[in-house]
Amino acid sequence: MPQDNTLEIVMLGNYNGTLVPVAVDQNGAIISSGFLATDILDDSVEATTWDATLTSIVNNLNRIRNQIVTITGQTWGTVTTTLVSIMALFNATTGHKHTGAANDAPILPHAGLSGLANDDHTQYYLVVGTRRLTAGIPFPATNVPSSDVNTLDDYVEGTFTPDLLFNSNNIGMTYSIQTGLYTKIGNMVFFTIELALTSKGTSTGVATVYGLPYQSASILGNVSTISVSLQNVSTTGVCQPSISRNGWPINLYQITDAGVRTQMDNTNFTDTSVIILTGSYRAAT
Repeated sequence: MPQDNTLEIVMLGNYNGTLVPVAVDQNGAIISSGFLATDILDDSVEATTWDATLTSIVNNLNRIRNQIVTITGQTWGTVTTTLVSIMALFNATTGHKHTGAANDAPILPHAGLSGLANDDHTQYYLVVGTRRLTAGIPFPATNVPSSDVNTLDDYVEGTFTPDLLFNSNNIGMTYSIQTGLYTKIGNMVFFTIELALTSKGTSTGVATVYGLPYQSASILGNVSTISVSLQNVSTTGVCQPSISRNGWPINLYQITDAGVRTQMDNTNFTDTSVIILTGSYRAAT
C-alpha cells in the first residue's frame, strides 16, 4: 500500500484471462480501474491490448500528477499536501477548462490579466484568445493616464453640485433642485445638470453655471456640445451655452437673429427659473 500523496498500480481480477491494472491511494481505495479506454479517457474505441490499457492509465495519471503540482504549487516528489486537501483543491477549481491533452493541467489564465488573481473569474479567456467579462472592469480611483491611444485608462460615474452664479457669486440664491450627474469615459465627460430656483438672490453680473467635475482641456478643437432647456428665463435670441478651453464654468450666451452674441446676466432670470443642461467635453485629465 502506498504512503501519503502517492499512487500505486496493482493487479486485481482479470479480463478474459488478463490481469486488470488499477490505481489505489494510501487507504487502499481504487482511484481508477477498468479495461476500457472509454472508462478513463472517454475514447470511442475499446483498448483491446494490455499496452493500450496501460497507456490510457498512464496518460490519466500524468494528468492527475500535473494538476496536483499546478494546484498545490509544489514540485512533484515533494508534495506534502494530503489527498483529502488535494481533492478539496480540485473541487475548488472545477470551473477551469482543460485542453484535453495527455499532460494538460488546469488552465488558469487569469494571472495574465493585470490585477487579477488566478481564482478571480470577473474575466476569462475565450478559445479564440479574446476576453469575456462576467462582471464590470474596475478602474483606479485616481486616474493613471496612458499614452497609448488604444488604451482605455479611465471610467467614472458620479454626481456633482452645480451652481448658477452671477459674476461668480450667488448671495441669497436658493434651489428646489440642484443636481449634476456625469460619466467619464477616457478623457471625455458626459454630464446632465438640472437647476430649479426658488430665489435668484441679490448677486448681479454675467451668468455662469459652475461646478463641473473636471476642468476642460486646453487644446484647440475642444469644443463643447451642450443642449439647453429653459423655463422662466428671458433671452434676446437663442441661448447658447459653452465651456471655455482650460476652464471650469459653463458660460451662458444669447445670440440674436443678426448673430450678435452677448453673455446672459442676472436680469435674464427670475426667482422661479429652471435650467436643464446636457452635454460633453474633453477633460484636462
